[in-house]
Amino acid sequence: MFQKLNSLFQAIVKKDTKQSEREAVIELMIITMYSDKSLKVAEEDMINEYLDNITWESGVSKEQFLAKTFPKIRNAITDKQKIRVLLEDINSRIGSDEMKSQLLNTCSDLALADGEISEEEKEFLAELAKILQAPN
Repeated sequence: MFQKLNSLFQAIVKKDTKQSEREAVIELMIITMYSDKSLKVAEEDMINEYLDNITWESGVSKEQFLAKTFPKIRNAITDKQKIRVLLEDINSRIGSDEMKSQLLNTCSDLALADGEISEEEKEFLAELAKILQAPN
């Protein structure tokens, strides 16, 4: 599973990846992590691996970004409409269909990090696929 994620990490670490895309990926990974309302160490480890390996070109630190992002996602996670708005915003910041497809696969892997995909995660991934319109 970590090998699959490495391809996304390498794609996003590229210099031509925009900061807005990196931030969108982080947000999407966190939403995926929260989608089953149960946080797992394996999921958090994957996100931390990504954070440790990306270029960060923002006026705010990664820590400040996360401090703002986690509450925003926790506030939205129980409301399907709020999550849809967040996912649509993330979709608007991802520049290529290839990246969208990679993200969908990465989110599936992240949801499976604990060894199972819950019904909530399945629903979330289906919604994400619709919004990203990424081929699987």
